[in-house]
Amino acid sequence: MSQPAVTLLMPVLNGMPFLPETLESIERQDYKNWEIIVWDNGSTDGTLEELHRWIPSRLPGRVISGEPLKLGPSLARLVEEAHSELCARIDADDVMYPERLRMQVAFMQEHPEVGVAGTEVEFIDTEGNVRPHSTPYATQDADLRWLVRWINPISHPSVMFRRNVVMQVGNYRDLKPFEDHDLWFRVGLVAELANLPQVLLKYRQHAKSTMGQANSKYHTYFDSMAELNADDLFTGFSSQEALRLRQKCIHGSEAKVTLGDLSSYRRAATNTALHLRKPKMYFRVTKSYKMFFKEMTRSYLLQYRAINAVVTLRQRMLSKSRT
Repeated sequence: MSQPAVTLLMPVLNGMPFLPETLESIERQDYKNWEIIVWDNGSTDGTLEELHRWIPSRLPGRVISGEPLKLGPSLARLVEEAHSELCARIDADDVMYPERLRMQVAFMQEHPEVGVAGTEVEFIDTEGNVRPHSTPYATQDADLRWLVRWINPISHPSVMFRRNVVMQVGNYRDLKPFEDHDLWFRVGLVAELANLPQVLLKYRQHAKSTMGQANSKYHTYFDSMAELNADDLFTGFSSQEALRLRQKCIHGSEAKVTLGDLSSYRRAATNTALHLRKPKMYFRVTKSYKMFFKEMTRSYLLQYRAINAVVTLRQRMLSKSRT
């Protein structure tokens, strides 16, 4: 296969002290046809000086500074600045495995239908110690395009994407901290999604990181993404109908589930698959579809039993009152 150019996109705001390790991991890539574009968003901790020690003398690319932006707009500008069709994300505190770019490029060449491809990741702390990660990311398009309606199923700094697809759906939007989830959903309306099962990135978690600050509210961000894209959640459903149906699938939801809702859920999956030019059972055979269907069924049965218990109690009380 040929070696197409790749542009690494890094927005940064005060990336020290982890930045040197990140840049070193980029330098160690065994795939060589790449450059990096860094957008500095007003760093004051020595980040710019460190970047200029590496770029372009050790790492081909450029550093853009003097125009600090919020995260979403800076990502959008980085996409606009890229000259290659393949772009890869990296954050200033994460660590790439040497084979990351090579494996993702090969995958994208073999799967031209895929617009965004993430990888499995290894979570690390500030000292580089590995943290437990018991649930691997889904890898198949059908699972990912169904899951993305509820959660973010792709690790942002691990992705490689096609620039033309991202531009086609409107690029990143100013939606921190769910600008990535919003983009994957919109990409999923026009192209396939994927995750490589190999661990190709060390994802650092710490209090100052974007997700470290957002972890306590991540479910509200999932809901915000759905509300923003409600018109496209499920084919054949109004935005209000789609949001109500989505809510009834969530574990712990207080929304009442009816037999009609179970039928609507099946219809939503069928209609959406056909709209995406996939077989009607495309989503309905996935683990993610079955997981939400099971949750809805559980909620319905619990409600049914509760209603029956109330009816039985009333009947007993009525019987006692007559005697």
